[in-house]
Amino acid sequence: MIVVSYIGTGKTSTCRNVNKYIDLNVNLFNTDTKNWYINYCNLAIYLSNKGNTVFTPAYKEIIDYFIVNRDRIKDKQIVLIYPTTDLKEDWINYLKTIYTDKYNENDYKSYIHCKNNYLSDINYFINTFSNCDINGVYDDFVYVHEITDRSFTLNEILYNINDINVTEELYNSHKLTSKMNKTQYENIMGGVCEW
Repeated sequence: MIVVSYIGTGKTSTCRNVNKYIDLNVNLFNTDTKNWYINYCNLAIYLSNKGNTVFTPAYKEIIDYFIVNRDRIKDKQIVLIYPTTDLKEDWINYLKTIYTDKYNENDYKSYIHCKNNYLSDINYFINTFSNCDINGVYDDFVYVHEITDRSFTLNEILYNINDINVTEELYNSHKLTSKMNKTQYENIMGGVCEW
């Protein structure tokens, strides 16, 4: 599965806790070249097809590439996660706080991008993916989740998407924030775990 998630949603911290989660950092690629995203997306597809859950940033070029190349994605599953336009000030302030706490170049780039492009980014998602069905699925391929407040975790969002198979990695990542056993987890998720 590929999780396309907006800046500041917690991709890096989520991936630290789970073996099969990969935070595919865009900064490893030369984004100054015209078609940088092609190699990036091909690597994401390759890693996903090998059974990993790959987290990518929600850049227009990346999303568009995945949609055009959907037949190459083995499980035919993309999750798109982004905040509402109402969260603009909170989101930008949050990213500014992260940057000022760490003074990391990547955090600075994220903060500046968000500060300059937040509304255009979010409006692109809203306009492009507004035709979702009642379950939040666009074109039987993209599961869309709009964040309405800052009290969320990516794991919680992923668990609430019905068609995602429960794997040991997902269960173990959820155990970090929850004290439930496998049977309780299966009851909540509405199905038997595959392991």
